[in-house]
Amino acid sequence: MQTIYKRATSYSIVNPKDVSNLMFLLDADNLNGFTLTGTGGDEVSQYIERSGNAYTGSQTTAANRPKRVLNALDGKAVIRFDGTNDTLSFGDILDLQSTSWTRIAIYKTTALNGSFPSGPYSKGSSSNSTGTWGIFYFSSTVMSYYLNVNGGTSESVALPATALNNWYTMEDIINRSTLTAGVSVNKGAYQSNRSVGNSNFNTALPFMLGTGYLVSDSNPNPSVYWAGDLAYMAFYNKILSATERKGIYNYLKRKYPSLNFSYEI
Repeated sequence: MQTIYKRATSYSIVNPKDVSNLMFLLDADNLNGFTLTGTGGDEVSQYIERSGNAYTGSQTTAANRPKRVLNALDGKAVIRFDGTNDTLSFGDILDLQSTSWTRIAIYKTTALNGSFPSGPYSKGSSSNSTGTWGIFYFSSTVMSYYLNVNGGTSESVALPATALNNWYTMEDIINRSTLTAGVSVNKGAYQSNRSVGNSNFNTALPFMLGTGYLVSDSNPNPSVYWAGDLAYMAFYNKILSATERKGIYNYLKRKYPSLNFSYEI
């Protein structure tokens, strides 16, 4: 843990990579892990996430590759998905199992795509839905967290009104001690805290970036591709302590000063 001082006030800083139970880490500004191709050298054909698990996302079709775009958020790079066909598939990783989870992502949605929900990440499909989860947009003012926890009935959490082209820090939790799930927007209070079970939830379907969820058990159809910029993701298979959460958010605020939340002492 690091301490920084600002106007005679100290703030604890915790690098998300130094927190235990880290399962997935994406930092679009860190060039390590990227394989970039194309005439502009910015098309992402492969990305190895930075948690230490070395999960590898890939896109073998050149036309379907997202781009790494420089100077997009506070001078930092992002991964940009076009909403037409861009995805990265990491294979069968990040199953819910029976553990608790905390997942933090920094992104903005730039356009809607059809009548199906689309979002920056998901695992699972609507046709084989047990263990499916993701965050996605229903409209320009409604985002939802989707968690299928009991083989057919989803738990949808409606979030506060949001707008396209704005950056958001989204955090969702699955707490197996309280058997609840909830979502926080920009470090705010957890919304809904819907009930969840304590079963072991798994799906053999892939974890993907660039799509709200799979409509079938293969690739998404064009209605669920996501258009937006993805800057950072940190997923843990536990509930963060208050100290860890505060330190991580302070770290993210220092990395991205324009994010819509404040340092916490």
